[in-house]
Amino acid sequence: MNRRDLIKLGAIAPFLPACTSVLAKDDDLSKYDEEFDLVVVGSGLAGTAAALYASLEGKQVLLLEKMPGFGGNSVVNGGAMAVAGSELQKSLGIHDSAELLAKDMQKSGRRINKKSMTSIVADETLNAYRLLVESGTVFKKQIFHFGGHSVPRILKTTNAVGGDMVIPMRKRALKHGLTARVRSNVSRLIVEGERVLGVEVTEDWDYLKPNRVPRTYRVKAQLGVVMATGGFGADINFRSQQIPYLDDNFGTTNQPGATSGALRMMLSQGAWPIHLDQIQIGPWTSPDEPGFGYGTIFSSVGSFPYGITVDVKTGQRFFNEMADRKERADAIMTRVNSSGEPEYPITFVSQDAIDKYKGKFYTLEQCLKNGVVKKFASLNKLAEFYGIPAVKLNEQVNIFNKSLANKDKDPFGRNNLSDVPSISNGPYYGMRLWPKVHYCMGGVRIDELGRVISISTGKPIINLYAAGEATGGIHGASRLGGCAIAEAMATGIISARHAVKGER
Repeated sequence: MNRRDLIKLGAIAPFLPACTSVLAKDDDLSKYDEEFDLVVVGSGLAGTAAALYASLEGKQVLLLEKMPGFGGNSVVNGGAMAVAGSELQKSLGIHDSAELLAKDMQKSGRRINKKSMTSIVADETLNAYRLLVESGTVFKKQIFHFGGHSVPRILKTTNAVGGDMVIPMRKRALKHGLTARVRSNVSRLIVEGERVLGVEVTEDWDYLKPNRVPRTYRVKAQLGVVMATGGFGADINFRSQQIPYLDDNFGTTNQPGATSGALRMMLSQGAWPIHLDQIQIGPWTSPDEPGFGYGTIFSSVGSFPYGITVDVKTGQRFFNEMADRKERADAIMTRVNSSGEPEYPITFVSQDAIDKYKGKFYTLEQCLKNGVVKKFASLNKLAEFYGIPAVKLNEQVNIFNKSLANKDKDPFGRNNLSDVPSISNGPYYGMRLWPKVHYCMGGVRIDELGRVISISTGKPIINLYAAGEATGGIHGASRLGGCAIAEAMATGIISARHAVKGER
């Protein structure tokens, strides 16, 4: 990479570490320890989908994962996927289309996302869903309505975890010849001119001992390298360079491997960065448990759609519980005292909702056990515990119930009230809220074939692909719930589909 390219990278360039450099000019590019058709870096949904697709096409594929286990953030996510036009939707009389999903994604992204990429992802969701089912993933016979979506279109796996998707796909790919390795950190891209030839891999890598220097080896990739390395939500230094307040005082739902090393590697090779400062803050997390937690499910599919959320000081609602993630997180983060310290809002439901939608409160037992959700015999007990003015809270519940009965338009624009039961009968279940870093909408720019674009030429870097959260420009300013899996699967398939054709 020349000086001009570094200047174009601007503020990013000073943070590129030496370990992500490409091979020096005097390296012998003809020497490799192994050779594969395709090398996939990262074993989450995007990487595993790419590896599976290429393996099913009869290609020799190497899947590399730097952490001790496969799956990255994907195995610990909520297993929720946006699918437009599913058979379950049709059986329930829900009219949906890829065009409507793309429109919702554009709206949530504040229209800074690239329309053609959003459409491609939406178009691919049904095929991606079918690939998962063919691979052995089992989905619940329920459909969920997440905030920001025009219609219910979210499908969840039986255990509501991404492992239900990643593991069956990997097992299927292994049966078709996939080679998969953990503790294998890609330390360099092997590049000649504008063409990626392969990767250098650090064997037996330990993220707890990053300065240890075990053996390295080189792998030639005949058809290309797919970088499906996820986001950088757990990389405090890098994320705070984009948004300074996202420092070590701000939690994250991400596993510790969600760092910026692979992204920096691609940037050092001239990949075009896009939307790196668009970092999603999840609105449904709690300060009372670490990481993603169980409470996230309770709020996202329970108390947000079927209960209400109130300001702890006033007992009043202050936002649309079914808005997109950015709108909700931004609203929640306004609840601070004069010193800027959080005054945690309370989200809660009554027994009415749990009785009507019992299957959707599947984490409630775990939430009560670990204490993130509390159970109260009455609204007054809930108010007393959280320090909410009881009179104001009861007034708010009465106003909400009256609007449900009269089918009034919600003052905050909530559009699912026809499905919400009256908040009338105890016990009541409450949880404190505070957002955490969840997803990075930014990454490297790719084209409609999954190829990484060079910032210096505006053309694809030959044989370099990216998929999933490592990419940018698809979700814009805010990602809709369920669209991470949809996009990871879609871009993983798209990148592998083009790579295996061998067209450049």
